[in-house]
Amino acid sequence: MNPRNPYLNLDLVCDTTMFFGRAQLLRQIYSVIARQECVSLVGSRHIGKSSLLSTLRYSEWRGQLEDNLSHSVFIFIDLREYLHKTVDDFFTSVSEQMIVQSQGRVALARPFTSGVESFQSILSQFEKQNFYPVLLLDTFETIVNNTCFDHHFFSFLRALATGGKVSYITASIAPLITICHADIKGSPFFNIFATYSLEPFTEEEAYELITEPAQGAGRPFAEDEIEWILDLAGRHPFFLQQACRFFFEAKNKQHIRQKERVLIRRQIYHALKPFFEDIWSSLNKHQQRQLKEAIRQEVADRSLPELSESFLFRMFICNRFTIPTTEALLTVDELLRCLSIVECSNSANQLSPTSKAFEETRRRPYVPAAGLPSGDNLRHRVHPFKAKSGNLTNDDGSQLHGAQTRESP
Repeated sequence: MNPRNPYLNLDLVCDTTMFFGRAQLLRQIYSVIARQECVSLVGSRHIGKSSLLSTLRYSEWRGQLEDNLSHSVFIFIDLREYLHKTVDDFFTSVSEQMIVQSQGRVALARPFTSGVESFQSILSQFEKQNFYPVLLLDTFETIVNNTCFDHHFFSFLRALATGGKVSYITASIAPLITICHADIKGSPFFNIFATYSLEPFTEEEAYELITEPAQGAGRPFAEDEIEWILDLAGRHPFFLQQACRFFFEAKNKQHIRQKERVLIRRQIYHALKPFFEDIWSSLNKHQQRQLKEAIRQEVADRSLPELSESFLFRMFICNRFTIPTTEALLTVDELLRCLSIVECSNSANQLSPTSKAFEETRRRPYVPAAGLPSGDNLRHRVHPFKAKSGNLTNDDGSQLHGAQTRESP
């Protein structure tokens, strides 16, 4: 019987055995909360902010700070749908979540009022019972971008925090002061936070995420498979988890050869493509230009390593903007060879400039550019060409000579 795939979770991590890395950051956050202060977490989309917020609720991560946090109650609030909500909606919903998530620790009576009065009543009950609420406010950019939440709202939140009534841990895609609406730009609310950025995993953390769940399921990955997954995903936690998910599933069914790796890579790419689109749309213009230029020049972009280190994300950019990098062109060669979908020949047909570059690339040895991995890993690649009506196409929109296949990464 095949073991269950341990990498299936696509939402925030609620199983603490599947939470990897971030140990130092967790300690830093708990230290701030032990002083009854506030934290702002900043990171790109899908980097793990929600999972980190969720994990803060579990006492096993608190270590030596457990005694200082024994009266703290962590309440997770999902604010993804709050871009068009009102202040009353916010306080009513937060009050309800405080009641529900505090069950078993704090005996809270449901207030007869709603909105801000309800919230104040809940805070008063916490204080009387000697408990301290910590609000884990996920996707807080929806609040600071919503003009219903004005200067008075944020002044009120700030007064509660500085008065020792509550702490906030917010998660957002950028520093709050840089993404808030114009009416609250000068609010002192933004000055009460210690700000921490979520970076890509360290190599050790990425290795643990790849290896430990598979090992625990009784189907460990070989070293070359680990390197292949790391090359595809980089050190981005969600990219890694998705790559492991598809590779584990395939390994459950068959022996993985080179041809199967090409097919698995296509599966991973297409599963991640909507997330790549979401991440790309969340970047500012400067970040987008920076990434495109780094990929065009085939050098590593150190400013966004969680994206630029992922081969699959680089190929997403090559596909989107038809950038014929050396590694992307090599991918066409590999894809066509492994799937046996075309015989490349020196025909007299007219080829686009990109296809000519591809033909030249096939005939010469590859010399990696600075900042890119070398060796066998570069054979596991994804092509940059667009596909229309099930056919591979050149960058000018014409069909690649002799190619008939499904859309491929």
